[in-house]
Amino acid sequence: MFKTFPEFSRLTLADKSEYEKFVQDCPPICDLAFVSLMTIWSGLDNAQVAVLNDNLVISYWLPGDEIRSGLSLIGINKVDESLCDIFDHMKSQNQTVRLIHIPQFVVDHIRYPEMFNFNFKSGDEDYIISFKKHSTLSEMPFYRRARIKKFVKNAGNLEIRSLDLSKSANKRLLLESAATWPKKALNNIGQFEDDALKVCIENSVELGLGNVCLFEDNELVVFSLYHIFPQKNYILIAHVRIDYSIPSIFEYTTYAFALWWLNKGIEFANIHSDLNILKLRILKIALQPVELYRKYTVKPR
Repeated sequence: MFKTFPEFSRLTLADKSEYEKFVQDCPPICDLAFVSLMTIWSGLDNAQVAVLNDNLVISYWLPGDEIRSGLSLIGINKVDESLCDIFDHMKSQNQTVRLIHIPQFVVDHIRYPEMFNFNFKSGDEDYIISFKKHSTLSEMPFYRRARIKKFVKNAGNLEIRSLDLSKSANKRLLLESAATWPKKALNNIGQFEDDALKVCIENSVELGLGNVCLFEDNELVVFSLYHIFPQKNYILIAHVRIDYSIPSIFEYTTYAFALWWLNKGIEFANIHSDLNILKLRILKIALQPVELYRKYTVKPR
């Protein structure tokens, strides 16, 4: 069992089942996924959680990023009391009194919102896309249809399939491909993202990550790592890498993978926040999100 706040338990790969019991009824939010905590938020093996009034208190921390680092409350039980308990503890420790990454569904269960200040910062919201929007050629803008048709005309034999990542050779294939493909768009987010990708590939089995790959003439040209949320018809796209040396491959991948997921009964994908990175924002908006999951910084009045 996890410790009770203000004590914390360090999260390990062995805690996956216990952790997911706490968040199984929560909306499909990126920061709540076990894989996100163990990769994005645990660069120095420092992901920690505690229990408070049957809610989770999560310690989010990024080295050198104080704005996005701090404690968060996840749950809908005695939310007002839980917030006040955490704030009182922070005051007693002479810490900055605020909570971060509080999802909208938690805020909605606060009974006395006048007791708190809420601040939403653009760039922190999760983008939710619908695969149905990207799976029908006739409903796409002309330029996208043209690019997809041109790609298919010029391509060799195309196949979508998954790799067995319990095999070292398949892990090496993904890692070597990510390292050699052109550093462009989704391949060029930064060293932090590259480090998280390596952790995901090396620990994919323990993290419960699946993968979808596109092959052209049996050569890997795209791969995606994903997590299926408890809602079953939602996935989290953890990472995507694409061989951008092939013209129009992004448009085709978006279309082909959307069809593939719909055939599996998956309708929606969480594609993370844009972190105020302009190229990410442009890309995610171009994917026509159907919903945004907001997160707030909360302080006492």
